[in-house]
Amino acid sequence: MRQCLRTGLLLALLLAPRPGAAGAQADPAALELRARLDYAFTHLDGGADPWHLASLELSRRSAAGTVLARGSVARRFDLTGSQLEVEAYPRLTARTYAFLGAGWSPDELFPGLRMGAELFAAPAPGWEASAGARWLDFRERDVTLLTASVGAYPGNWYLAARPFLALDEGDTSLSGTLLARRYLRDADEYVSLRVGGGEAPAEQLTAAELERVGAALVGVDGRMRLGRRAGVLASLGWEREELPGDRERRRLTAGVGVETRF
Repeated sequence: MRQCLRTGLLLALLLAPRPGAAGAQADPAALELRARLDYAFTHLDGGADPWHLASLELSRRSAAGTVLARGSVARRFDLTGSQLEVEAYPRLTARTYAFLGAGWSPDELFPGLRMGAELFAAPAPGWEASAGARWLDFRERDVTLLTASVGAYPGNWYLAARPFLALDEGDTSLSGTLLARRYLRDADEYVSLRVGGGEAPAEQLTAAELERVGAALVGVDGRMRLGRRAGVLASLGWEREELPGDRERRRLTAGVGVETRF
């Protein structure tokens, strides 16, 4: 059954016809290509070597939705790992769209295989809700994340809450994040504040996060346009992690990115 689910999600992702972002105008001719390059540097207390993460993302947006491919390379604990991901956001109706995702990595820093699916709907003007799941295969350990979200668009703001219920080898844990985003001139310019807590307050888990018994995070990020076709992104985040043996670890992560449209 599990193998059928994995195969079905992967096929649905790869065969989704010209997927794209919710809210796009129903113009089949509308088409946009984007390229994005990101780099993040993480400082850890206790004298540990810093972490590095770089990624390159190519996306295709149309009236039917968005599809993207992302390649990432990480350096942590004197290990180097890479990951390839594909995601699709097909528009289903005027008020619903979906997320389908899959990722693969040959290295132990990332899950060997990750898959996900989520359905988003707008039950009323200015509101959005979703429900879905993520499945992560860490080769000798599987983690399932059940998640949902509720968001509102008051004026130029986007406010959202997202819980995560992690199922890990018979154990369960509840985490969550809150997001407040202020849009500036348009949807391509914004600043955001995010706070979260729990064992897994993010869906992009790697092997380093599996050892935690608790975490708290706060972060800010933003995007500004550079001319008509380019943009620059920046982020800064702090995390406090609780580890087995009454140990703690703190992270400070700074990220930068550039994006261009074709």
